[in-house]
This record gives sequence, structure tokens and C-alpha cells, in this order.
Amino acid sequence: MKRIVIALTVCAAVVLAGCQASRKLHQEKSARTPDAEQEQLLDKADALRQGGDLDAAILTYGKLLALNPEYSAAYHNRGLALAKKGRADEAIKDFNKAIELNPTLSSAFLARGLAYYAKSDYEAAIKDFTQVAEMDPRSVDALYNRALAYRRKGDLDKAVADLTKAAEILPDSADVYYVRGAVLQEKGDIEKAIEDYSRALQIVPTFVEAYRSRAPLLLQKSDYERALQDYSQIARLDPKSADGFFGAGVASYSKGEYGKALEYLVKAEKLAPKRAAVYDYMGMAYVKKGEIAKAVKSYSKAIELDPHSAAAFQRRALAYQASAETLKSQGDMDGASREFQKAIADLSKAIELKADDRTAYYNRGVCHFKNWNLEAAAQDLTHAITLDPKYAPAYYIRGLVLQKKNDLEGALQDFEQALKLKSDDPMVYYARGVVYHLKRDYVKAEQDWRKAAELDPTGSTGAKARKALDELIRK
Repeated sequence: MKRIVIALTVCAAVVLAGCQASRKLHQEKSARTPDAEQEQLLDKADALRQGGDLDAAILTYGKLLALNPEYSAAYHNRGLALAKKGRADEAIKDFNKAIELNPTLSSAFLARGLAYYAKSDYEAAIKDFTQVAEMDPRSVDALYNRALAYRRKGDLDKAVADLTKAAEILPDSADVYYVRGAVLQEKGDIEKAIEDYSRALQIVPTFVEAYRSRAPLLLQKSDYERALQDYSQIARLDPKSADGFFGAGVASYSKGEYGKALEYLVKAEKLAPKRAAVYDYMGMAYVKKGEIAKAVKSYSKAIELDPHSAAAFQRRALAYQASAETLKSQGDMDGASREFQKAIADLSKAIELKADDRTAYYNRGVCHFKNWNLEAAAQDLTHAITLDPKYAPAYYIRGLVLQKKNDLEGALQDFEQALKLKSDDPMVYYARGVVYHLKRDYVKAEQDWRKAAELDPTGSTGAKARKALDELIRK
């Protein structure tokens, strides 16, 4: 008798890449025993199906069923061909007929379950996979695919339970561990997800999708070295994809290795010249290296590719602000003012794209302040505080604005609020000391400057505080 072959990947294009196929063969009798000619015709149809000529295979199965309409193997295998063609409804009809003719044909239940899965009918798929599991409690195919259906339904605990049982039965299946890792990740159990991805990679060290899944989790955990190793493996295993190089660039940036980050990002750019995030990270790396002009160019490219990215406008604004600070230190006040205006324009665009972003208002307020537009600065900083009343930096800068406007009481109130929210900021203590000094309250000024010097013993704020103390003592 002809044996019916069922592969788990009957709907591989729809179900899950890389799933572990069952190679178990089923030998079943038809209600009418096929003769030698019919067996040869089935062999021919199967060869066409396995060779990828699905239309010819389906036609040949049809001829066979015209000769023997009770040949369960022909219905079953034609169903496989139809499913592979994406004709799930027709495939289900053939599997129904195969099951009607042979109710113990577990492979038909499995194949029908996969067809239901392809139609997103997960309840029906689960019912069929459960039938297979009852027929064979050690069927990894049934457990694995039922877990996929449970996952689609959002029943993650049941999915994990099925995959755990599958792993006990087939402990050397990288796919089982990989999918369980993905489900655990969806459940928020990052540590266990990493463990499962790692097990999958122990079994199949070239399993690139496992690296793709584990790498961002390691990045999320700030395990930058291991993340870099994973992204490097992705780049090695899939050198035509930008993913590995981009991820390696992000990991290197996170490690503080900005030159190395740019090397990876340049490679990613060549492979994915229209991926805005690549240019965004290039801009960030150039800023860290002090190459502001290149940063602006990179951010501009990111914005060109994704003009709705509020974050990219904010980052380019910060680059313009850095350029303004440099020009200001060189005495080019007009040039600095122009750069501040560019920064303000970008921040206005960021606010237009995301009106509830406190940092955009804060940064624009800072730029207005440094460009001596005190009213606009106060308005933006107040708006930032309205969006987040616990935003300490906004109180600090607004305090500086009020000091410049000679509203010393208002400045003191803002500095005090900033210190309530963040009591270890030396800049706020120094600034409040300045206001106390202006109010001729030299005792409190001295106290604040000493605190600033204590909190920042080696930095610029501490140095300013010590200088102010020296001048105060001399007076």
C-alpha cells in the first residue's frame, strides 16, 4: 500500500519558518484497495508535488480520485498540495474526506489543523492538534503547533506548557526552545527568554533568528558586550542584511566606543541606505566625537527619510545648540545666535509632531534663554513644568531666567523646588548661592556655595563655587 507523507511545514509559508518537521510515514488502506495503476498514479502525483509542480500534482490527484473516489491517501496528499498553494479551504475539504474515509489518520488531523491555522481559525486548529495529541501523547508536532495556536490566541501560559512538554520529549529541538523563548519574552520574562534562545543556539550555533531575538534583549539589559557579540554573529551569518551591522553599531555606541560604532553604521548604511535609524545613530556618534557638522548632516538625512520623527528633530536641534555654544566661546555671537535659531526651529517642529513632550519645550526654553529671549524661555519652561510638575531641570533653568529678569524671589522658589526634587545637584546650589549673594544674604550664599563645592569637588561647578567663596571671604 502507498504511504501518506505529512510534513509539519505543510503551510510553512504561513505558519512558522524553521519549524521541526515530523518525518513519520503513515500507511493506510482505502475503502477500495487501489490497484497497481492507481498506485503508480499516486507516485506520479506525489513526485510532482514534492518537485514543486503543484498544479500538475493537483490535476493528477484529481484524475486518480476519478478512478477511485475512496482513496484516502489521494485526498490527503492533494490537500497537502492545495495547502501549499495557499488554498486552505479546498485543502480542508480534502482533509475532511481523508478523515471520513480513515478516522484514525492522525496526519490528516495535523494537516487540517495547519490549514485552519493558516486561515487564523485558531480554535479549530487547536481542536485538531489536540486530537493528534490524544492519538499520540508524544507527538511533538501536535504540541508544537498547538502552542503556536495558543500563542496567537494570547493564551501564553498554555503555549509555554505545550512547548515545555515538547522540549521534554525532544530535547535537541532548537525550534522548540526558540519559540518558547519568544513566548516567554511576550510574557515579560526576559531572563528565561534569554536562557531559551541560548539553548537554541547551543543546539544550532548558526540559528540566526535566535541571535536576532537574543541580541536586543541583551541590549535592553545593558549587557552591551554580549549584545555586540550577537550582532556580530548576525552580520557574519547574514552579511547581506543591515541588521547585524546596525545592531553592532548601537551596541558599540552604548559601550562608549563611538569610532567603532561609526564603522559598523557605515556598513549598515551601504546595505540599508534608506533606514533612518542608521543615520540617527551616526549623528549621535558624531556628536559624541565632537564632529558636529557631520552630526547635523546625518540627522538631516534621517529627517529626510523620516520627516515625522520628533526625536530626530530634537537631536539635530541639540547639535545646532552645541555648534552655537562653540561659536559663543569663540566670541562669534552672531553666528551663535543663528545656530540657536536653527535649534529653536527644529524644536518647534518636534513640538508640532509631539505636543506633549516636556523635553522639547525644555530644550527650546534653554535655547531661548541662551539666545537672550527671556520671555519665550520662561513660557517654554513653564509649559514643560505643566507637562511634568516633577521635572527638576525645568525649575532650575526657569530660576536662571527669573534671576536674569531680576525676579529674585521667583528664582529662589524655583531653585528650592528643583532641590526638593533633586537634592544633590551642585549647579542648583551654586545658582541659589548667587541669588542669595545678590540679595546680600552672604551667610546663605556661603552655605550654598560650600555645598556645591562639596557635591562637585573636581568639576566646573565646584570650581566656580570655590572661586565665589574665595572672593566672598576676601570681601
